[in-house]
Amino acid sequence: CKRDGEWKTLPSNMLVPGDVVMIKIGSIIPADCKLLNGEDLKVDQSGLTGESLPVTKKSGDEVYSGSIVKRGEIEALVHATGVNTFFGKAANLVATTAEHGHLQQVLSDIGAFCMSYIAVWVVILVFVVYLEYRWYYRAGINILLVVIIGGIPIAMPVVLSVTMASGVSELAKKQAIVTRITAVEELAGMDILCSDKTGTLTLNELTVDVPTTVGGVSAEEVILIGALAARREGDPDAIDSCISVAAEKQENGAMKLNEYEVKSFFPFNPTDKRTEAKLVSKTDGHVLFASKGAPQVMIDLAHNADDIREEQEKLINDFALRGLRAIGVCKKEGEDGVWQFIGLIPLLDPPRHDTKETIDHAIELGVGVKMITGDQVAIGKETARRLGMGLNFHNAKIVR
Repeated sequence: CKRDGEWKTLPSNMLVPGDVVMIKIGSIIPADCKLLNGEDLKVDQSGLTGESLPVTKKSGDEVYSGSIVKRGEIEALVHATGVNTFFGKAANLVATTAEHGHLQQVLSDIGAFCMSYIAVWVVILVFVVYLEYRWYYRAGINILLVVIIGGIPIAMPVVLSVTMASGVSELAKKQAIVTRITAVEELAGMDILCSDKTGTLTLNELTVDVPTTVGGVSAEEVILIGALAARREGDPDAIDSCISVAAEKQENGAMKLNEYEVKSFFPFNPTDKRTEAKLVSKTDGHVLFASKGAPQVMIDLAHNADDIREEQEKLINDFALRGLRAIGVCKKEGEDGVWQFIGLIPLLDPPRHDTKETIDHAIELGVGVKMITGDQVAIGKETARRLGMGLNFHNAKIVR
């Protein structure tokens, strides 16, 4: 960080507001910062906001502690640290909650009942036994002590603690962590389970869905060309990484990717909105150009853009309604060839493999499962559709 006009290397817990830090690709942002002049950043905030795709941050924007830089390099001014950060405030709200659970309320009611019961009998003994029968005071005190001690449920806390500790032990065998022992009783009475979407119901990683094709090209080739147009070395972004992984999982995918040597590669930029790679076949020297990017840009790049535009825009809109992000793919054979639009690759954050089974089992046990997400409604509906959770969504303002 830069402090007092000098660059120093300090532990992140030593940062204070007013320090200037250098943020680079791969860095974990150490504090809430305001970006100064420099290159735009791609920041992964999934741990804070649940958004699976990196977001773009420009000069003057705020970045939060705990986020991961996926692309770019810039200086930033620290303005909040520790519990004063966005993440720290959220964690502090959870830690300082003063709400009493159902078990505490039940115990309070039992305690109030016992005290009322004891008070009634003390009054009866004092005003009836003493005044009416004129007992000797020592015998009366003995009876009062018996009533007071007998009316207090001394063993109840011990029995409850042992019972709930047994429940915690059983949950631990199922790899569940219990931070409050009273949560066992609350869990037993649960009838609605609210779950976050990203990273809980889903994998929190982009995955290639079934591509659409144009001109008799196979879906496997669309993914292969998309992977050839992606950065596969160094630190690729989330889109490049997921398309490359999908290509490698295909039959002989890794071998087909290695058949070409990359001669030049132009990364994605906000102006062109596409990547482009020039490749040469290692077997016959054949030259191939591969490109992927924003669907509308890739359609315009094709030699027959006017012929395919209407059909492809319908597919793009359909993907958008389902919450899927579409990537257009083009290829060109040889230096003098023409760009050919070959298809769309839809991307999504898929549900976990065991999520639907878990939800169905919870419903069988009488527990309704509700999804809470900060993503777009279309994305949430597509996840709910795949999990069989229904499509009845409500805005947070309506719930309040």
